[in-house]
Amino acid sequence: MVYGGGLENRLSDELSWVRIPPPPPVGKRGCWLAFYEGSAANFRRKIEFFMRGIKIKNIKPILAIGIEGNGQISDFNKDVDRLYNYLFQRNFKDKIAGPLIGVFYTEFGGKYIVVIPIKKKIPVKRGIKILTLPKIKCISTMHKGSYKTIDEAFNRLREYLKSKCLKLKFPVREVYINSSGKEENYLTEIQIPLN
Repeated sequence: MVYGGGLENRLSDELSWVRIPPPPPVGKRGCWLAFYEGSAANFRRKIEFFMRGIKIKNIKPILAIGIEGNGQISDFNKDVDRLYNYLFQRNFKDKIAGPLIGVFYTEFGGKYIVVIPIKKKIPVKRGIKILTLPKIKCISTMHKGSYKTIDEAFNRLREYLKSKCLKLKFPVREVYINSSGKEENYLTEIQIPLN
């Protein structure tokens, strides 16, 4: 069977929607190749993470009450309890304007700030501060489930950054939208700054 130009034209029409991105500038080729290397299945898996709710967001400044700390997750959790106890013992729970936020300056342990958004300034005691989280442009994704598996969401964000030839920047924010009840229902938004 001889195929004439008709088949080539049909294939050309059918594949016209396929776009191959141009190669990046010379200094950025390493990260571009890392993203596109491997089998078609590997490429497909890498593309799928884009479909999992990664967004670019602009976050406005947030007025908050907070405690600065330094240490591990156990230290962070103690400061969370301290901050909530302070608010509830002084009947400031009606001043809360949003969910708890963890601001982390390093990847594993180290400096952090426990933050609770508030509607207006309130009196504070030693060790507790009123602060304003600055506005940021960030990449964001949601993690549903236990904190033991939150690295899956971080890995998606890392892959996204790598594909765009960007590096992980700090401080990273974790917004604890739902952190009570069954662990499989926990909902956490992770925000990594771009600016």
